[in-house]
Amino acid sequence: MTVGSYAWPDESNRMQLVYDYEAINWFLEHVSGTPVVAEAPLPYYREFGLKVASYAGLPTLLGAHQNEQRHDWQVGQRSGNADTFYRTTDLDETRELIAKLHISYVYVGQLERTIYPEEGLAKFEEMRAFGHLALAYQNPGVKIYEVLRD
Repeated sequence: MTVGSYAWPDESNRMQLVYDYEAINWFLEHVSGTPVVAEAPLPYYREFGLKVASYAGLPTLLGAHQNEQRHDWQVGQRSGNADTFYRTTDLDETRELIAKLHISYVYVGQLERTIYPEEGLAKFEEMRAFGHLALAYQNPGVKIYEVLRD
């Protein structure tokens, strides 16, 4: 991951893995226990989703293969909530999802910026300004926000 890259969804969008590598190492060095990390709930094989869950061993919103191995009524709502979490611009809805899904960290990397609208991701900086999130880590390709509990 220190020198690799991949293109997704097409050759015009190249993901530099070093940024994810550095962020995952930050998790391994600074986070203990098993806090839930929100990251794009995308498949692992082509999109290379679920990197934090896979490499740091932390729980995320929806595990790999859940949509393949379980009925929609078992995972569909959670999958929808995970997608809504990144897409919505409503801060109240976002805070409700943080509580409902027990989110402790929010991961915004190249993959999240590729698939989610900018206005959906911009809310995390707005929540930071209001004191709901703290910027725990950043590098040129990744921001990790920590949820601040009341």
